[in-house]
Amino acid sequence: MSISTSICIPLSASHRISIQDIPFNLVEMYITDPATILHLPPEILLLVWTLLDISDILQVRQTCRTLCKTTYERNIWMKKLEEQETYLPLLTELLRVYHHEDKHLHAYPVSAIESIVTKAQRTSDAWLRPRLGLPYKLRRENVGTALMGLKMFLDRWLMVFYFEGAVYLYDTQPVHQSAQSSTFGLDSAFVGGKGSHPVLRAALFLESGLWISYAVSLDSTRQTLVLALSRSIPPYMVQIYEIDVSSLSLGSLFIPDAFRLVKTIHLPSYKTVQALEPTEHLIALAISGVVELLTWDEGCAIPDSLEGRTTIRVNLEDLEGLWNGAIAVHFLGSYILVFKTRSLEIHTHTSRLHTPNKSPPPPLKHVFSMTFREVSFSQCTVSRNPVSEMETYETTLFAYDVIQGLFHYTVRVQAPISPISELLPSLEVILTGVYPLALALSNTNLFAPLPSRNPIDRAFSTSVTYSANFAPSPTPTYSHTHAPAPGSSSTARQTHGGQSDSSSRGFLSTHSMGPQGKRGMWVERKRSSTVREVQVWSRDPPSAISAYDREFSTRPDGSVPAIEIERRVVYSVHSYDLREDITCCTFGELNGTIVLGHRSGDVSILEPNYSTELLSLGSGT
Repeated sequence: MSISTSICIPLSASHRISIQDIPFNLVEMYITDPATILHLPPEILLLVWTLLDISDILQVRQTCRTLCKTTYERNIWMKKLEEQETYLPLLTELLRVYHHEDKHLHAYPVSAIESIVTKAQRTSDAWLRPRLGLPYKLRRENVGTALMGLKMFLDRWLMVFYFEGAVYLYDTQPVHQSAQSSTFGLDSAFVGGKGSHPVLRAALFLESGLWISYAVSLDSTRQTLVLALSRSIPPYMVQIYEIDVSSLSLGSLFIPDAFRLVKTIHLPSYKTVQALEPTEHLIALAISGVVELLTWDEGCAIPDSLEGRTTIRVNLEDLEGLWNGAIAVHFLGSYILVFKTRSLEIHTHTSRLHTPNKSPPPPLKHVFSMTFREVSFSQCTVSRNPVSEMETYETTLFAYDVIQGLFHYTVRVQAPISPISELLPSLEVILTGVYPLALALSNTNLFAPLPSRNPIDRAFSTSVTYSANFAPSPTPTYSHTHAPAPGSSSTARQTHGGQSDSSSRGFLSTHSMGPQGKRGMWVERKRSSTVREVQVWSRDPPSAISAYDREFSTRPDGSVPAIEIERRVVYSVHSYDLREDITCCTFGELNGTIVLGHRSGDVSILEPNYSTELLSLGSGT
C-alpha cells in the first residue's frame, strides 16, 4: 500500500492532520497487528481508509463492529467522490449541486454518497471487461432497413434513425425496472439492463423520401428531447419535433403521438442538420462551405428571408490548397465550434453581442496536420471564475483520420463573462490521446507510446521528428501496443473479448464520445480480416501514470505529449458477407450499456460484465 503525503483530513476548525505527520513504522505496526489497529485514534483510521480502494474499504467493513463503524464516516466517501469526479461519469444532478451549489452535498445522506461511489466504481470495472454471451438484438420493425444513426440519452432512452424516414424511441429501463429507484435516482442511472429488454415506446414515420441527416438534443430541463431531420429530395425541408420523455418514463405502453411537430422549415436546396441548441431555439445547417444558423420560432421558414438567420462562411481550401470543408458543428454556449477537415474555428453568435449592429470579433482558429473525416463531441461544460470575471467553455472530442488514427482533443474557449467587455476570447486545443492506425505515427513525437510489454522492444524505437505537413510511410515500428515484437507472428489471433497481437492495420467504421467526455468507444475493422472489434476507452485516474512514464514521455521543453490510447477489445464479431458490419454506435456513459447498429439495419445491445465482488461486499448499502 502506498501512502500519499498530500491527503489531509479536517478534524476541526483549529486542527488538521496530514499523513506526513504519522510515522510510517507506527502505521505499519498497527496495520500488521490486528489487535493493535483497534487502538488507533479514529482520525488516523479515517485517514488510512481514504487511501484504500473501495473494495478494500468494504472488506474492512467485514472484519469487526469497531472497524465497520468507522467505514461509514462521511469524510471517507466524500473523498472518494472527489477522486472519482475527475475521471468517472457521475449523476448530472449531483455534479450540478457539487460544482455550483454545495461542495459538501449536505442534502445527500452518507448512504446515498456511498451508493453513488460504489456503483460508479462497479461500472468502471465492468466497462473494461469483455462482454460475455451473445448480444440482444432489437426486434425489427416494418419500416426502416438502411440505418442512419443511434443516440442514447440519460442512459435510458435509445433513438434509432433510418434513412427511409423512420425514427424509433426505445426505453432501455422500462418502468418495472426503474420503479424501485431510490429517492436520489441512483439505481436508474447506474443499473444495466441485464435480464431485461428494451421496450418500444414511440415511433415517427415521415413522408416518403430520403432523409439524410439528424440532430437531437435534450432541453435545459432534461425532460424533453428536441429532434431535427433534413430531407434531400424536393421539397427540401427540415422538420423539428419534441418528445416529452418525463411522461414516457411513467409507463411502458406504446404512445402513438409522442413525437410532436414543432416546426417545418422549407429550404431552397438540401442542407444537412449539424446541431441543435434547444435553449435558444437554434439549429445549425451546413452545405459545402456555408454553415447557416436558424432560429426556428422567428419566421425563418421563408427561404429567401434573412430574418432569424446567421450565415457563417468557411474557406473550402487551406493555405496548401487542400480541401477543408466543414464536417461538424457544436454549440459552446454563446459560441459555435465549426470543425473542418484540417482545422477548427470558433465563431461568436450574434446573441452574445451587446448591440445588434455590432460586428462579431474574428473567428478563433486552430490548424491540424491531419485530415479528419468524422468527429464526435461530449457535451459542453461551463465554469466561471468570479475573480478574473472569465468563463470557460470546454468540450472533449474524438476526431478520426482514416490513415493516421483516432485523436482525442480537449477544446477550451475562455471569454469574459460580461458581453460588453473589451477582452477578446481565447482558444486552447490540447491533444490528450492518440489511437494510432499508421504504425509509423509513433515515431513522429506526436504522442508518448505506452510502455512496451517487452523491454527489449525499446531498442527498436527511434525518435524521429517530421514536419507538420509530412505524412510518414506506414513502416512498422515496435514502440507501441499496435505492433508485434521482432520475431513474433504477424497473424491475427484475436479471440472473443481478448487482446490481439496482430500488426495489420485497419480502419474505424464508427466511434462515439460520452456526454461527459469520460468514456468513449469505437469499432475497428481489421484489414484482410472479417473480424470487427468493439473497443472502449475511459479516462485514467490521476494516479494511473507513474512517475517513470512521466519522465520517459516529457519533452525537452518540459511539456507532456499526448498518451497513446491502449487497445481494450471488449467484443468481436465476424462479418463474412458485410451484413454484420457495424456502421454506428452509442452507449450509456453511466451504466456502460453499448448499442451497435449493423449494415443490415439490425440493432444489438451489449450489457456490461459486472463483477459480483463489490455487489456482495456492498450489499448492505
